Amino acid sequence: MYRKNVVLAIACYLFFCLYAEEMPVGYYAEIDGKQDTALRTALAMILNADSVKEFKYGSGKNKTWHIFYYTDRNEADNSVVDMYSNNVRYFDTANLFVSVKGCDIEHTLPNSWWGGKAGNATAYTDIHLLVPADFSANRSKSNMPPGYVGGKPKFDNGVMRNGMPATVGSIAYPKALSKVFEPSDDYKGDFARMYFYTATRYERTAVAKDIKDAVLALDTASGKFDFLPWLLQVLLEWHRLDPVSNKEMVRNNTVFEWQRNRNPYIDFPELVEYIWGNKKGEKVVLTQLK
Repeated sequence: MYRKNVVLAIACYLFFCLYAEEMPVGYYAEIDGKQDTALRTALAMILNADSVKEFKYGSGKNKTWHIFYYTDRNEADNSVVDMYSNNVRYFDTANLFVSVKGCDIEHTLPNSWWGGKAGNATAYTDIHLLVPADFSANRSKSNMPPGYVGGKPKFDNGVMRNGMPATVGSIAYPKALSKVFEPSDDYKGDFARMYFYTATRYERTAVAKDIKDAVLALDTASGKFDFLPWLLQVLLEWHRLDPVSNKEMVRNNTVFEWQRNRNPYIDFPELVEYIWGNKKGEKVVLTQLK
């Protein structure tokens, strides 16, 4: 918790310095008065605007590891902000273009669910859904969907764990689902909002039907990148449980500086409710969004 508190303190300062000037005036103008499918499509058009940039994967100038130095670094000590473990690793300030030993480039939503780079090359290198992650936790997570872990976890490092899905509330997991991953409460909302961003920007991306976890998590019949009811319930709960943090706001601003698009569910968390939650059917009034 100490590391996260340090990050949040820095993030809070940066947020008040940068946030107002980072979101362009009128950036979300097209969603005003929209609802349901039309709202989601309007957001997708914003996220896929011609001005949005793409980057190459891996180490090297202007590649993903280079960008992580700015988006996922604790400026107090140049350590990696890692949502997968408490292991402290550091960026090489003498060479900003190289990977951090012991970390992977992680797709928070498994890229195998849409067929990886071959299925959608843009999504494969989208910084809004990529993070640096402890390699052991990342590889243990594999293609698993998010959920509540019950019983004795197969993997647990205190921040990320995975194992059999736990019956929590009314969540009805598919019978064939044998494992899920669960981040700490500090990051549950972060993951949920990354999933909602992915489903919005890449709403027309085909689901990889030969990947078991993808078929058990996504609605392959909808024609969109939609979540099955059980997974949507998990994501909504996590979004509500863990509100947007200053760390997310600052990261959103920094990704925008590079990629030129934003995660709307960080800027306006209420939008999740208008598309998937308790405000479905209502029209967005942009000036009233919190």
